[in-house]
Amino acid sequence: STNTLSSGEKFTQIDENDKISSADESQVIGQTDNQEIISADGNGTFAELESEIRSGYNSHITLGRDYEYEGSGYSKGISITESITIDGKGHTIDAKGKVNIFDIRAENVIIKNITFINSKGTSDNAAIHWSNAQGSVSDCIFINNVATLGGAIFGEHSDCNISGCVFTRNSASFGGAIHWASGQCDISDCIFKENAVHAAGGASASAGGALFLVRGC
Repeated sequence: STNTLSSGEKFTQIDENDKISSADESQVIGQTDNQEIISADGNGTFAELESEIRSGYNSHITLGRDYEYEGSGYSKGISITESITIDGKGHTIDAKGKVNIFDIRAENVIIKNITFINSKGTSDNAAIHWSNAQGSVSDCIFINNVATLGGAIFGEHSDCNISGCVFTRNSASFGGAIHWASGQCDISDCIFKENAVHAAGGASASAGGALFLVRGC
């Protein structure tokens, strides 16, 4: 197995007919066959999702619908500042190519069973930005997310376990899918496909001064 892909991989935009595909889709809990990855009408907004998250601090919440960016605010995504478990049950959060999605600055944050699409990070923010935090990401899907450091996930001064996730067509200057600057990142049983890097580091993952462990990918 390998933990990096070539830096010449093609980056492709998502269209309405795009669907999740991988040799081992069964790794992703909560996803149904032929699930569309583009958000539909009637979904929740970032403001509504933020309200649900704040109401669920120090406990567990389960998402019951998809969410999409409403077009204003959240320049660095939705801030998570207290312990929480968020179970997406296979639902999608769509940033519409405008902002990143989660800015995590708390201990014991657990993210699982969510599809993150169309995030566009400002500065060093990815779809998920971990800073001075600790937690895990499991059984999630990341598609078409763009940033400077780690298109899908960027971490600094943080420890995180990333397991059972699928990373497809994410792009960044450093670490196409994941970049970890400091702390420890343990990646296991993940799938990386068609991620792109524009400056340095692997198209799938890269590390700055962090302890970077990759197993089964």
